[in-house]
Amino acid sequence: MTDVLWLRPPKGDHLSVGRHRIADELGTRGFTVTVRDVTRSTASEVLRDGPRADIIVGTTRAGAIVGTLAKLRFGTPLIVDHIDPIRQFHAVSPPWLSVPVHCAESLTFHLADHVCWVTKDDSPRVRRWGQAMTRTTLGVPFDQFATPSTSVVSKADRRLADYDLNNRVAVYVGGLEPVYNIDALLDGVERAEGWTLVVLGDGSQATDVEAAVASRADVIYLGSVPHDEVPGYLRIADVAINLADERTVKVIEYAAAGLPVVHVAGSAANRFGELVKHTTLEPRRIAGALDEAIAWPQKFIDEMQRYAQQRDWGKVATAYEEAIHLSLNQPRLNPTANKPQPTTSK
Repeated sequence: MTDVLWLRPPKGDHLSVGRHRIADELGTRGFTVTVRDVTRSTASEVLRDGPRADIIVGTTRAGAIVGTLAKLRFGTPLIVDHIDPIRQFHAVSPPWLSVPVHCAESLTFHLADHVCWVTKDDSPRVRRWGQAMTRTTLGVPFDQFATPSTSVVSKADRRLADYDLNNRVAVYVGGLEPVYNIDALLDGVERAEGWTLVVLGDGSQATDVEAAVASRADVIYLGSVPHDEVPGYLRIADVAINLADERTVKVIEYAAAGLPVVHVAGSAANRFGELVKHTTLEPRRIAGALDEAIAWPQKFIDEMQRYAQQRDWGKVATAYEEAIHLSLNQPRLNPTANKPQPTTSK
């Protein structure tokens, strides 16, 4: 049995759950996968005592950097799992931090045994620095979103029972950060007549959403909820929104749930063409897009759902399974005599 240590940046229990989904799928295929958030204590432990695994998967950015340091010290094979484009980090960090991290991340691509990456933005950089690589995709537990259980739907209904929802309900699920244009989202719904916005998630702009809730009746903020419960909330929505020009898991989840999607115009939305309703970030345009999306052609919604079905987590996990096998059967970088032996007890 192969032991895998998966290091990921800490993003909360209910955010960025995709790595756990892949880990669970790999577990059904005979791997023992331990997913750990990279905190200071985790990094110290791994770099002091060794990863105690056959291979490391390190999610950028913190997981990949710690995984690379562990590889250099102990010779443990490393797969870099690259999801978020570096421009996101540049957008929210000062240059004195973002530039060194950018360089360190490129170095992790070069030193890794394999790089699995998602975003088109960083494709040239991965191909420039990586030695072996596989482009993957975002995934979704399709059946959970397409046909949520009665208990999940009932739980969402009970939690929303105390709120006075308008006739039309829009939903946003995900991070509350500037890159997702949360301010534009709030302003757009305020311009939309007869709509309620339900927000699920957490982040640095949670206080902005809470302020909107305090002053307006058209916003409901439920905070971060367990990912398994999200399909229940999507079931009660009429339209779902994404105002980031990014390939995001949330859009695939919206599509799997059979919801029409309002998507900010840009390269990400262009991939879907007429299957989603494009909008700018102007509040009146967002409001108009919501009204138009409510009557979106069913054939487009069905096509988006078929797109999501092709991105079930099982298909994504296959790429990682192959990368693990390849990485374990190629020459190691700087193996050392004191490399800790893998353990089967976690």
